[in-house]
Amino acid sequence: MIGVYDATGMLGRLVTARFDRVGAPTMLIGASQTALAGVSPSATARPTAVAAINDSAALERALDGCSVLVNCAPARESGERLVRAALDAGIHYVDAAGGQEHIRTLFEKYDEEATQCDVAVVPALGFGNAIGDCLAHLAAQSRQPATSVVIAYAINAEASGMRRWTAATTTAGREFVYRDGSWRSVPLEIDRAWFDFPAPIGRQQMSRYGSGEVITVPHHVNTQSVSTLITTTALCPYPALLPVFPMIRPVIGAVRRSSIRAIFSMVAAALTGGRSSTARGAATATPANDTHFVVVAEVHAASGSVGRAVASGGNVYETTAAILAQGAVWLAGGSVVAGVHSAATAFEPHALLDALASEGVSWSVASVA
Repeated sequence: MIGVYDATGMLGRLVTARFDRVGAPTMLIGASQTALAGVSPSATARPTAVAAINDSAALERALDGCSVLVNCAPARESGERLVRAALDAGIHYVDAAGGQEHIRTLFEKYDEEATQCDVAVVPALGFGNAIGDCLAHLAAQSRQPATSVVIAYAINAEASGMRRWTAATTTAGREFVYRDGSWRSVPLEIDRAWFDFPAPIGRQQMSRYGSGEVITVPHHVNTQSVSTLITTTALCPYPALLPVFPMIRPVIGAVRRSSIRAIFSMVAAALTGGRSSTARGAATATPANDTHFVVVAEVHAASGSVGRAVASGGNVYETTAAILAQGAVWLAGGSVVAGVHSAATAFEPHALLDALASEGVSWSVASVA
């Protein structure tokens, strides 16, 4: 049985629906029995359990009989409590949380214990982390040691719901960069870069994207640096700020992680006349047609060769639910490498990407030079 924590939330409902499609038995766990009843109506009754995040005894009872715990709650709320509950129960754990500090903590603090318990702990198993992690692993084949890994995101923010996703990802917790073979806190520097995407997107202005690959990729790719970038138009909500966004981004990042971020949003809205990102219309550089995202991993080998892997797909929330559910099903079925892992080391990267075909995700690997 697979336990789904925060089964009443949007991600929990999407994940549960996918378990239903494949006939995977689930235990729905949440903070309210009334809300749980709404997820599991009598016509399709499933086991449910009420357990607050800080109630270890209730969590223990809820996880009895489960082989995997899927955490669909925000990492800032659930933190390490659910990882602790899973390890105490001797079961596998997965989440889609992309916060770098959360991911790094799990790798550093729980890898030895998870290995001894013969269970897998797999954070960041969602869009914005897992796809780029798998692409980097595939692009790095025969290109190690590498001087750098660059993972770039081109996003149709309005169509995919990415605006909310990036806001949540870039405001939670401490942010790191990986340079010269080590992690360090984000330096105060002008945040500007350019990246060449496949046609028809082409060359785009990029901003630093504090996603999980900065933490996960160095665990399986021998590289001196990892950079994660996103199209600036997907990150900046106010068109009038785009020309100066690379210069003010370091300040914005600090403000967004502080208690005055709401004040900043109101001031920015006033300065731009309340115009939202929808005002850009056709001027926004995004993937074409029904493609909502394109992710590219580019690996530069010390030998001079360059490998590139590309994936494209649709709605980021649906894609995340699909990745999270597939990983949990594989773990429940016995596909286990004990310890704390990223998507690329917990599972076969090509198999995980192939499993997303039903969600409209396609991918390829090629040599650039």
